[in-house]
Amino acid sequence: MLPYFFVAVLVWSFSFLEFFAGRKRVFILSCFSVFLFIVFRFETGYDWPNYADLYLVLPEFGSYDISKVMVGADQYNMEPVFAIFISWIKVLFGGNFQWVIFFQSVLLVGSLAFLISNLPNSRASVFAVCFSWLVFSLYFSVLRQSVSVSLFWMGVAFYFKDKRWSSCWLFFASILFQYSAVAYLLVFLVSLRQYTKRFMWMVFLACLFLSFFSEQLVGSLLAPLAVLDFSFVGSKVSFYLYDRQASINIADKMYVYCLGVFLGPVVIWFSSRCDGFIKYCCLSGFWFLCVAFLFFDFQVFRYRLQYFCYPFLFVAFYEWLKFVKIELRALGFFGVVMASFIYIFMFLNKENSKPFVPYQFFPYYYLYDVSSDGRYRVYMAKDQDI
Repeated sequence: MLPYFFVAVLVWSFSFLEFFAGRKRVFILSCFSVFLFIVFRFETGYDWPNYADLYLVLPEFGSYDISKVMVGADQYNMEPVFAIFISWIKVLFGGNFQWVIFFQSVLLVGSLAFLISNLPNSRASVFAVCFSWLVFSLYFSVLRQSVSVSLFWMGVAFYFKDKRWSSCWLFFASILFQYSAVAYLLVFLVSLRQYTKRFMWMVFLACLFLSFFSEQLVGSLLAPLAVLDFSFVGSKVSFYLYDRQASINIADKMYVYCLGVFLGPVVIWFSSRCDGFIKYCCLSGFWFLCVAFLFFDFQVFRYRLQYFCYPFLFVAFYEWLKFVKIELRALGFFGVVMASFIYIFMFLNKENSKPFVPYQFFPYYYLYDVSSDGRYRVYMAKDQDI
């Protein structure tokens, strides 16, 4: 448990130095700290065994056969492009699954740093928020989703650097790695349009009202997708729609309402007072909050969009803080810090946090050939319907 708090204290300290003291170079230290933490994890996290098992059956150098890769992708219900991607990692670097962790870590940290690199003094803060709230659900889990999110983040960054063709190719690659990234594309497109504050308030309040009927409304809309005969999409939607819903607790629902009530008015107000990338961040955060209300009773679907939109939501928040009085600025900054540490503490004290505790350091297990119980802890968590 302590390693998570140590890194959290580190990145939030860097955030404080940049946000209030203008120390811009600490952002590099923040990126490096998080990179080391996630790249050296060993059998720590939720669904890594599925990917490790797939990696094990993929062909090695000298016996590469694309048909075997396709069979593996079908067997483990994964997108063929992702299976090809990690098969080439195995061909080039060997059979140690830690190489996949390495490339995932490079993509995650590098893409997020690239996305927010032009912000003047809130880069480390956005980075700290993303670490605090996504470390368990994205950084240490959903491996192919994290690769897909990273590619889409880079696509958005290239778009606002006027490299439109590069962004299009990255969006396309992101969707091939994880089909659910189609939702990212939809949010991206609607966030490029102009909206009046009146329209945004109407949509926001309507979605807030509909959150009380989320189970019936969204359940009926997604039911046709659960029987869709396209690859493994139908079975996945069915599982998330009917099986994972039961794991949602009252704390998660309160989190959605608090996020919407506190940040909804901010992004609506601030969207009319900024332009370019910051305006896009406001609108992307706005649509995420609306979707979070609509999918109120379906945590897994909300989380899929949260992975992508969180940096944009908090870019808008920290940029907005520059326009308020210093007292409110400090209150907003330390309020997010406090909420982040409370979330980490609550998550790590849940019974089904076993896959994440203890944090296992790869060099130690590799050099001393220590046996790991990481796989056992994942299976124990699955039995408790994590």
